[in-house]
Amino acid sequence: MSDVRIRKEKDTRVPSPTTVPISAGQTVTFTADADAGCTLYFSDGSTTVFTPEAPSTIDIPGGSSESLTFGDADGPACVLVLASGTAAPSIIDCDGPTDVLKILYNKSRSGPDILTDPGTRA
Repeated sequence: MSDVRIRKEKDTRVPSPTTVPISAGQTVTFTADADAGCTLYFSDGSTTVFTPEAPSTIDIPGGSSESLTFGDADGPACVLVLASGTAAPSIIDCDGPTDVLKILYNKSRSGPDILTDPGTRA
């Protein structure tokens, strides 16, 4: 089981850790601090690494958690963590190994754009 804590830094939601190994049958739990309500946005194809398949977005109110169980990895998998009510970017650029879930966030997000790496903007 892997735990991902999501904390608030100003208007940003910061996950820790930012990668989780994908292992069939293992669970990942995303927990938002009391003041860190957030939305998880999954990149194209990333929802299929979970069983059952995850929805493309998941809202997590502050002080709550959401658990997902990994199935078989099928290509790179990424999830973007943003403050509740923040619009998703038009594209989440996800590449890398097929056995790791990358957990992305953006320190200076101000609107829809392409997110390519944790803490950076394209």
